[in-house]
Amino acid sequence: MSLFEHMLALAPNAVQVRNGLGIELRSLGRNEEAISYFQQVLKLKSDYAEAHNNLGAAFHSLGRMDEAIEEYRKAIRIRPDYSQAYNNLGAALDSQGRFDEAVKQFSLALKIRPDYADAHYNLGKTFQSQGRVDEAMGQFYQAVRIKPKHSAAHAYLGNSLLARNRYGEAIGHFRKALQAKPDFPEVINNLAWVLATAEDTKIRNPAEAVKFAEKACKLTEYNKPDFLDTLAAAYAADRQFDKAVATEQKALEIMSADPNKELADQIRKRLELYKQAKP
Repeated sequence: MSLFEHMLALAPNAVQVRNGLGIELRSLGRNEEAISYFQQVLKLKSDYAEAHNNLGAAFHSLGRMDEAIEEYRKAIRIRPDYSQAYNNLGAALDSQGRFDEAVKQFSLALKIRPDYADAHYNLGKTFQSQGRVDEAMGQFYQAVRIKPKHSAAHAYLGNSLLARNRYGEAIGHFRKALQAKPDFPEVINNLAWVLATAEDTKIRNPAEAVKFAEKACKLTEYNKPDFLDTLAAAYAADRQFDKAVATEQKALEIMSADPNKELADQIRKRLELYKQAKP
């Protein structure tokens, strides 16, 4: 930041410097300030495609999707081969539930750059939202093939495999996700659930399930009832039934303020099992 500001003092009209300052501010989460710099850039050079894309990304981070979409489209008009702008536009459209339009943009990004892991990942998420599960999995596989440390793609792929009862493969991808991002609460929780509840004794590992479930709950300050439910299942699998009962009761207490009836019913059924010393 200091270097960019020094450069800007020496060359006030240097658009690349102002753009760089905006990027640094975005990396610090200071999107409102970043917007100001990107807009200054575009006053000096209205056909600067990267600045339009960066401005769109700042709007996107603030939830100002219509403005983000407009900027992404401007970037693409200036640079029709701008794969990142197509990917960003697709993500913005997806967030508005405009899935067919999003698929088109991700596909255009991949036509320009077939090895674009994030575009494969985003296309997979959109396919999943459309119920196109096989196609989604294919895209997640492509993402992790290109970028083996893509934690989110491993996480989604693990969830897809879990839904198909392919537990061993799911665990493998959850572990790879955690290698890239060790404090990923949702993945830690899902891994704990499989290790606690899998029928296959070669997969089930109650002690490890407890370790992961406790970590997931600690990361979320013991405030997520579904994570507490997983922790209770892990305790029960490890024959710690008193802890399992207390944990499920805590989950139900939290849910009393904002009940999810389906989850609450499942927790109550499991609570009765734990009271009978059954995992």
